[in-house]
Formats: sequence, C-alpha cells, structure tokens
Amino acid sequence: LTGGKLVTEGEGSPCIYSTGDISATDVVGVAYGSEIAVVEGKNSIALERADLTGRERNGVMLYQSFSGDADVGTAKFSAKDSKLTNESGGAMFYATNTKAEITLEATALSSPDAQPLLRAAADRWGQSGKNGGDVTLTATRQTLNGDVCADNLSAVTLNLCDGSRWTGALNAEATAKSASVRLAKTATWTMTADAHVDAIADEAADFSNIDSNGFSIYYNKEKNPALNGSAYPLPGDGTLAPQE
Repeated sequence: LTGGKLVTEGEGSPCIYSTGDISATDVVGVAYGSEIAVVEGKNSIALERADLTGRERNGVMLYQSFSGDADVGTAKFSAKDSKLTNESGGAMFYATNTKAEITLEATALSSPDAQPLLRAAADRWGQSGKNGGDVTLTATRQTLNGDVCADNLSAVTLNLCDGSRWTGALNAEATAKSASVRLAKTATWTMTADAHVDAIADEAADFSNIDSNGFSIYYNKEKNPALNGSAYPLPGDGTLAPQE
C-alpha cells in the first residue's frame, strides 16, 4: 500500500491486520476501537513514513490465535521514519503466544505515561502454560520510553543499536522467563528501576552509556562468563552485580 487514509471503528479492527506480508508507505490512519496494527503468526507488517494511531487494547500486537488463517512462526513488525500513537491503556508493543521480532528506526512513539514500552505475556490464546510471548525489539536511531516486562512464560530481548536512547526498566519485578539487553557503544540506557537480566552485552566496556540513577542490574553468572561473577560500578551510583 502506498499512500491513503485508513480509518476503522470497530473492536478487533486495527489500521492494519496482517495474515500475510504487508508493507505500507506514506499512509495515515486511526483505529478508533482497536490497535494501531496486529500481526498474526508467521506474517509481517513493514511501515515507512506512516502516521498511525490506535485507541484500544494496546499499540501494536503480535500473536498467534490458532484459528487456522496464519501459520505458526515468527511474527514481524517494522517501522521506519514513522509515527505511532498508542492512546490505549495497554503497552506500546504486546506479544503473546508467538515468537516475534520488532524493528524500529527513527520512528516517533507516543504512549500514555506509565504504560510499558514492551510487554510479553500469556493470554487467552494457545495452550495454557506454553502460550507466552518470545519477543526481540531492535532499535536504531530510536528514542524509547517505558518499561520492558514479561511474565514467567515469556522472554524479552532489547537490542539498542547505533544512536538509540532508552529510558525505562527491564524485568524490574524479576518475573520474566528470560530478559536480555544489548547496547551499542553509541546507545544509551537511563534506568528507572532495578533490572534483572539473563544476559547483558555492552560495546562500552566501562558501561559509560548506562545511567543507573542509583539502581542496579542483576545478571545471571552462568550466562555472562565474561563478567566473572564480579560486581562493577555503574555511572549514577548503581551497580552491575551477579544475581544471588
């Protein structure tokens, strides 16, 4: 789709719902009763220079319903040079019952205060006990605000690439099945709570691109052998320390 205005009114009717591979460039849209966009199963949405708004449930959802119209696989969503506005009471990005990849570049994100940037969790779809989300968010030249969180059936990975800035907490409640973060040397993370991570990788060997604000990052010793099970000071009087 190139150009055009997308307007939907009903529940379950996002601006774009994908059970295939959809690309949209130079589109403007509002979903008054639903999300900005939804990707189901092994399918994708790629946006460029789009300006889309969703007003209910979450901002962008990636999931698998097992209704038969989407193969099982990795759900993919990307946005470049775009604007995404989440006016719902939910997360900017929400993944459940699927593996998912979110790729952002130079895209303006707007969401209500206190709502997560990314949430992965079990929901009403799939087999109970096996229906969490497994989602990776990769950001380049991107400003991000909000927490990244998951339940005990779900995994989250945040890749902060060149020029990205994130303010938020990662797995603050230590509920995630797995939580990881990777930072490029030119990326920054401003912490807003303690973080609990399975793996952390930072191109800045002195962690100078992390502003701890007095909070600590607790890491898994077995999955971070390069850290030698030691504690390290972080800028802002916090600490990178092994999880006891």
